[in-house]
Amino acid sequence: YPDLYDLLVTSNHVLFWEKGYIFSIISSVIHSLGGNSQVLLLIFAYSGILIHVIYYRKFTKYYVVAFLIYLSHEIIFKEWSGIRMGLTSAMVLPCIYFVQHNQKRWFLFCVFVGAGIHYVGILSIVIFWLHKKIKTSHLLLLLIISILISQTGLIKETLLYLTKVGDFVPNVIYLYIKGETYGYNLGLLHPKIIQQIVTLLFVL
Repeated sequence: YPDLYDLLVTSNHVLFWEKGYIFSIISSVIHSLGGNSQVLLLIFAYSGILIHVIYYRKFTKYYVVAFLIYLSHEIIFKEWSGIRMGLTSAMVLPCIYFVQHNQKRWFLFCVFVGAGIHYVGILSIVIFWLHKKIKTSHLLLLLIISILISQTGLIKETLLYLTKVGDFVPNVIYLYIKGETYGYNLGLLHPKIIQQIVTLLFVL
């Protein structure tokens, strides 16, 4: 993040939108106050941690156990590495809370903030339609379909095709699915995939 931070605070308008308008504004404010990239990391990391603490207490009486699971499972990959992803992921918790309590304006505000930190935060809007009760059989069917789509590479190949026939896919998405850093394949026996499937089956 030091290199990205240096680019953002030099009025790079392309990065301003590509890396998130709110992320860029916060970076500029920190720079104006004399802070560096380490300050940015600490603010984002501890903001994400604080959000988890607050909303775990709202969601369950076993919030200590939930927080310990979070510390052992998520924090090193999010708050201590991908700080934009970490805070955007944390913003999902207040989104769920506000949908649950029918506070649509606050829900949309959280989606706006999340998307402004990392563009994938816009996907939080889907939560609005997921708060209704869904049959377990439908959830299992959706899980199976998701696995099939993932293993066949249908979406990835479709996006790659759209990039060949025209400028239909943003370059940043193309880099995610084509680059070796983000676009590598995971088999069904990958520990992370197994963990997620077991967790989903347990929840169902």
